[in-house]
Amino acid sequence: MYEIFFILVTIFCIYNLLNSPLNAKTYLITVYGYIILAILLLSLFMKIFEKYNLNFSLLFGLIIALLGIIMIKFFKENIIVTHLLWLLIIGGMAIIVFPYSNVFNKSIVVTLILMLILTYIAYSYPLNTFTSWILPLSIALFGLIIFEIINLLFGGNSKIYSIIAIFIFMGFVLYDTQNLINNFNVCTMKNNGSSNCADYPNQSLGIFLDIINLFTNISNLQSGGKSI
Repeated sequence: MYEIFFILVTIFCIYNLLNSPLNAKTYLITVYGYIILAILLLSLFMKIFEKYNLNFSLLFGLIIALLGIIMIKFFKENIIVTHLLWLLIIGGMAIIVFPYSNVFNKSIVVTLILMLILTYIAYSYPLNTFTSWILPLSIALFGLIIFEIINLLFGGNSKIYSIIAIFIFMGFVLYDTQNLINNFNVCTMKNNGSSNCADYPNQSLGIFLDIINLFTNISNLQSGGKSI
């Protein structure tokens, strides 16, 4: 599995960055290093599920991921527990996206290209341009959840749902990307530039979850709007 090699290389790069002086450049590169590591681990977990014919319910994966997301907020001071919960979240997400494994390569390429474009846009605009979008994005996300519930109860076109979801999470990518810079500024102001304030696993989760949502909805479109 080529993922293991790239995982080890990424961990080595992250380790070196963690031992570098904290500044905006190293902070952002380290966060994106964690995001790349999360994607590689996701791919590895899916390969393991496929190799050993492990089938878990989507509900089980969702419960694991939600537990990890909730608990990780309470263990920020414990590096080991934080990273274990971070791995738990990735494992839960791997279970959720595993049904899309047959279109994984095509969908992940489209997702990453879209992420590169959105990241460029986010950094091209002045800071706080997109961080003010949180309220409309939250309202749109709530509406999307209601739409999905109605869709499940009464049936509907999942293709339309996926298109709407992609646009909403494109907005979240713009928000979360600019929010990273804000988090760095807050971190350095409160801790006088100390690297101890940098919570990379938590900071990487926002964009990683955006990627997962973009991926699953792009995969749904790749499959013609049908459940896989």
